[in-house]
Amino acid sequence: MTRKAAPFTGTVYTSGRTTEGDKMADVLSTRLEPAALRELQAEAARRGVPVSLVAKERLTGAPTPRAPEAPVLYAGQWNTHEELRAYWTTWNGKLIANLRVWYDRGGGEWRPGKHGMMFSASRLRLVSEAVNALLAELESPAHGGQGGGQ
Repeated sequence: MTRKAAPFTGTVYTSGRTTEGDKMADVLSTRLEPAALRELQAEAARRGVPVSLVAKERLTGAPTPRAPEAPVLYAGQWNTHEELRAYWTTWNGKLIANLRVWYDRGGGEWRPGKHGMMFSASRLRLVSEAVNALLAELESPAHGGQGGGQ
């Protein structure tokens, strides 16, 4: 017999996490049968969203609105089905620079991948200096002037 989870009353942000951490994951793991939890996990993986978002949608019966994507400031081809994107996001009220590899799920639907890095806006100059140092070293005679390759 499948037990029904208690109604969820937390606030869900665009990442799918609640203000109390990820309380929904605790509710799911303790109040759902393993088969039901696996079904939620499979749907979340298929859609590329957190399990807590799928669970909230099922409990409330309505899809959770997601924030519009941030404007992409840079997009460059990473390989035949991925691209590197640079854009600004906010997290906990702070401005965050995001460099992330996005992948094509087919049909023109792009999703963020696990490869990338995020850092606060105050660290942007430091990261830029580090990248410039790497590029300068790559273009030096010690590396045979191999800069410009991918």
